[in-house]
Amino acid sequence: MIIRKAELKDINDIVKLGFLEFLEEHCFETGQDFSYKSVSKNLEVIINNENIGFVMVAETEIESSKIIGFILVQYSCFIFSRQVIAHEIGWYIIREYRGKGAGGSLIKKAMDEVKEKGITILSLGMAFKNGSENQSLMYQKYGFKPFQSFWFKEL
Repeated sequence: MIIRKAELKDINDIVKLGFLEFLEEHCFETGQDFSYKSVSKNLEVIINNENIGFVMVAETEIESSKIIGFILVQYSCFIFSRQVIAHEIGWYIIREYRGKGAGGSLIKKAMDEVKEKGITILSLGMAFKNGSENQSLMYQKYGFKPFQSFWFKEL
């Protein structure tokens, strides 16, 4: 398995994973526009600007380097301390590759990337509806601790 920064040529595969698998599996009901075009454009902006964040992909070494997962991390400034924090905005591994190290490899590589930027905090999220015990255990394995929960309201 190879973990690497996403390139512009990967956008189509990442968006397909996001639409065909991630959004379907998690059934988000936020009222947000998850159009193929808008997601593609957002990924392009992030891939082209390291100061916003980054996208990493996991791909197989066989099957013509098939992308089997991704992680999207964005940076923000914590207003009370002016500290830059990295936030995982979304990550996904195709079902058939779960439990085989791909998720952990993506998280470790993301942590390395964040550290290289001099950022000391990385937050990871989990959808309550579909978050699993395995996901919680994996987060704990890499030293993450529960901190807050996020709530949203469609306006």
